[in-house]
Amino acid sequence: MEGYASLRLARDGTTSRTKFAFAVTLPDRARLEVFDALGRSVSLFLLQGEEAYLVLPSEKAYWRGNRGEVIEKFLGFAVGPAEILGLLSGRWTEAAAAEWDFVRDDRGRVVSGTRGDLDVVLLERFPGSDLPRRWSFRRDGTSGLVVLLEAAFNPPSSDINLDFRRTFAPKTWPEIERLFR
Repeated sequence: MEGYASLRLARDGTTSRTKFAFAVTLPDRARLEVFDALGRSVSLFLLQGEEAYLVLPSEKAYWRGNRGEVIEKFLGFAVGPAEILGLLSGRWTEAAAAEWDFVRDDRGRVVSGTRGDLDVVLLERFPGSDLPRRWSFRRDGTSGLVVLLEAAFNPPSSDINLDFRRTFAPKTWPEIERLFR
């Protein structure tokens, strides 16, 4: 699945809004590209297996971490590609759903879910579809709202391009964090 969505994220007393493009290929690959208000790429999150990268194109820098750690820096909680796909599509694989407790409607569709201290609530579906349009999440001082703007299923599979490692500088998390400010 690939598409485009908006995100409102509230954490530590600050709220930010952004749009992002995404591509998820099961079982374990995802690409999330975050844009500023002018549509410029601000950051890129690449997940492939347990390996993950946060890339800052304007700084020609990147940070490599494990999958859960990199996504947690973005959203405030760790999720894998299959869970990202479940949240965005409403279709959960058995493996992705294993750690979740779901509430379902009378048609068997997920309407909310809990994993540990993370709560997710489906707020709206696209008219005439099972596809989630808006959902919210909350966990330990972090909350957010995701609105799916467009989606395509079964796009041609694309590999995660890691060529940036040849020309961008590797950074530690504290160095990347300073570049965000």
